[in-house]
Amino acid sequence: MTPSDKGMTTAFINEANNHTEAEIMIDSGAATHVCPPWFAQNSPLYTLQQGQGPSLRTATDEEINMYGYKWVLMANNDNYKIVVPFYVCDVKQPIMSVTQLTEEGFNIQFKDTPTMSHSRGFHSNLVRRAEFFHLPVKLVNIPGNMKLDICMTGTTGSAAITPVTITPTGMEVLRNRNDTWTFNSQGFLVRTHGTTCKALFVPDSRCPIPTDRLENYRRTIGY
Repeated sequence: MTPSDKGMTTAFINEANNHTEAEIMIDSGAATHVCPPWFAQNSPLYTLQQGQGPSLRTATDEEINMYGYKWVLMANNDNYKIVVPFYVCDVKQPIMSVTQLTEEGFNIQFKDTPTMSHSRGFHSNLVRRAEFFHLPVKLVNIPGNMKLDICMTGTTGSAAITPVTITPTGMEVLRNRNDTWTFNSQGFLVRTHGTTCKALFVPDSRCPIPTDRLENYRRTIGY
């Protein structure tokens, strides 16, 4: 996967387990999402080739050393999960850019009750620390027999936890055997079944949005 400055966008995801609490600063002056090397250590670090990625500089115009990028799986207090791309560099804390969040469809409200929300159902209150606002999250660790699979289509993205198996040559992704959640262009939540269902599927706690926000409507399409 080769990211560009405009190619990486927050992806929505359905499931995982085990988490660590954290707070991420929401910065209106940041150009992109960044984090220090120690943040989300269970998320793999992907290297960048020469000339890839943004040219990051401090407020005093000093160059910021960059090590690569990582996709971080997080959940808010309602257990709504998203995957956020961070450039890993020499910064003191993880920061999410208001500009990039807005481009990805998020609405950031700093007045009255500070919130961060998205039309897909994500909604979180922001916490104010001195003059800065932070998003409380839980970092979700992916089990060793699973893999975070990112699918980018233009400027939109979706993600799934994909099972892997051990082969003589190493770990291999088991494709077309698991069910995944996505949102279609009309805004409907779609579950794609990798194997034939023997009964009508009922959404549970692994649904990417709280089930009480779903309307009493479904459409099943067989292939």
